[in-house]
Amino acid sequence: MIKRATIDDAKVLAEMASDCELQNTDSLKFHLAMGFEEANRIICFKKNCENREQGECYGQE
Repeated sequence: MIKRATIDDAKVLAEMASDCELQNTDSLKFHLAMGFEEANRIICFKKNCENREQGECYGQE
């Protein structure tokens, strides 16, 4: 069973995290207004592995 978080649950949290995309300035402003502080910025990478030999997507090029 999945339990929905309540205000009482928040009393025992030590920290809470959230994220938004770098260009989403509305979300950034919202998080800052809610008391969040920026912790990090990251760059995500992806590699399309369709129609390639299997070894290329496992670092065995």
